[in-house]
Amino acid sequence: MTRLQLEEDIVNSTNTALNTPKKLIFSDYLLCIEGANGAACRKMYQDHREKFERAWGSSVKHQAWEWGYIDHMEQIMWLATDIYPIFIRHCWTQPFSLSDAYLTLFLHDLEKPWKYAGTDIEKDELQKYRTVKDFMMAKIAEYWIELTPEHLNAIKYVHGEWDDYDPKKNVMNPLAAFIHSCDTMSARGGYNFPPPWMRFSDRW
Repeated sequence: MTRLQLEEDIVNSTNTALNTPKKLIFSDYLLCIEGANGAACRKMYQDHREKFERAWGSSVKHQAWEWGYIDHMEQIMWLATDIYPIFIRHCWTQPFSLSDAYLTLFLHDLEKPWKYAGTDIEKDELQKYRTVKDFMMAKIAEYWIELTPEHLNAIKYVHGEWDDYDPKKNVMNPLAAFIHSCDTMSARGGYNFPPPWMRFSDRW
């Protein structure tokens, strides 16, 4: 397959989402995660659906309301769908799939349903982990989700390179850069969108 054919396939594969008046919802995007990892993510969501749907997006800075976590997740997945063909066409990186993006976006804030909507026992259990990443990796192992080095890099650096920044080499890989962009646009650009009253309106 030539580069041009690849680009055309990417654009064609996203045209339906781009031209659909109503965006897909969170559970629809989970269906787009391929293979056993997709099945594991969907099972995790079903097992803990009440927490996922009651959780805030954050305590203050973005989507800070009940159901805000889902609002944030949907927004970053909408952004990923719309931006993906542009990113691949203009950045000329080694392609990663939208499935890879949806998977790592699903996992990137995995602690929040437990943090904001868990029972007291679950919140206490969360506090036993040294870091949020330790909790995330425990859940990933519990559901037998298999991650590549590219996935792990993306999850590690979704919020930036921080102290790992190196002026002489790229620390963040292209997938990490992509999901970092989607997350930042939602959390710092669209942080108050959608307003809660709009959630169940005809707009969605």
